[in-house]
Amino acid sequence: MALTFPEDITQPYVDTASGLKYVYNTGVGAWESAIQPPVIIAENEPGIALDGFLWYKPSSQVVYIKAGSSDQPPNPRWVLLTTSGSGGTDENGNPIPQNLVTISPNPPSDANGKLWWDNETGRLMIFYEDGNSGQWCEASPNIDGTNGSGVASGQSPPPGASEGDMWFNTTNNELSIYNNNQWKGIQSQIEGVVTATGVNPIDVNSSDPANIKISIKTATLNRRGSVQLADSNVTEVATSNSQALTPVGLKGVLSTEPQRYIRNAATNARGIVELATSSESISGNSTTKAVTPKALTDTINSKGAAIPTGTVIMLAVQTNTPAGYLPCLGDLYGKSVHPDLWKVLTNDGKSFPYGGSATNFRVPDMRGAIPGLTAGGYFIKT
Repeated sequence: MALTFPEDITQPYVDTASGLKYVYNTGVGAWESAIQPPVIIAENEPGIALDGFLWYKPSSQVVYIKAGSSDQPPNPRWVLLTTSGSGGTDENGNPIPQNLVTISPNPPSDANGKLWWDNETGRLMIFYEDGNSGQWCEASPNIDGTNGSGVASGQSPPPGASEGDMWFNTTNNELSIYNNNQWKGIQSQIEGVVTATGVNPIDVNSSDPANIKISIKTATLNRRGSVQLADSNVTEVATSNSQALTPVGLKGVLSTEPQRYIRNAATNARGIVELATSSESISGNSTTKAVTPKALTDTINSKGAAIPTGTVIMLAVQTNTPAGYLPCLGDLYGKSVHPDLWKVLTNDGKSFPYGGSATNFRVPDMRGAIPGLTAGGYFIKT
């Protein structure tokens, strides 16, 4: 398309066919477009011969760029800046291209090679694949702080904030984030223990405020504090003044060597007493050992001081049976009840002079031996 410009170069020239305005550039000595390159919005192909112009066709929502004269192959030279396919079909059944630029708050699903204008944050993104992964990358970096980068600073909160935007208040040096339609302060300083005071035995070292150390003092004879538990060796030695005994450790020593913690008994002091054997009790030489009932019985018998089993005593008056005796009335008794007396009266089961058997025996019947004592006055030692 050839343009015929007027001779008057002092006034702009408007081309009636394309609607473009031209001005004369005296520096280069030629007419040039007043806006380069503009975007032309029209249904029909604009009659533009200059490269670099953009044409947006509203019916198909596609964008073209002028790249070469119409007389240069291939024709036409309006190059489509879109991808074809998912935009549907036109009235002739031809696929309608889909724009390379998507305007929405959410990224498009078919992202490869496209531009996405986030109309909530005001950011232009481009989808980039590096061979290993694909991601949306910033295509409109923040230069003047007005393109919706989401971060602002000043004495007042920025207008038109979006969810997740941040604002640094230069008045009080506080940082806030926009959440649920309101600015919320972000804690910029970690709060914690600044000072600490210990009560004995707690020890506080606050010489370094950033690294306060709290510990427990070691216990002594004159101070409360932490105590180490004694092991078996320390428990057995029983000489430590700085370690504590455990119940198990103390039980072990008392069951094997109680003298380490309890003194021996003496005539003027209570303490541990060892039991005397029968021979020690009979000899009567120990002053530190205790006599058991068995040892005492053995001692009495050995000294002839005991009344032998089977001894018969006579009481001159009618009386109850003394303890440890049976009345001599010829009654039958069981061997299991009085085994020692059964053994004496039956000669260890060899004879039964008063009657009886291997499981029982009779005592002698001595009633009438004393005149007037019809119930008997004789008793036999069991």
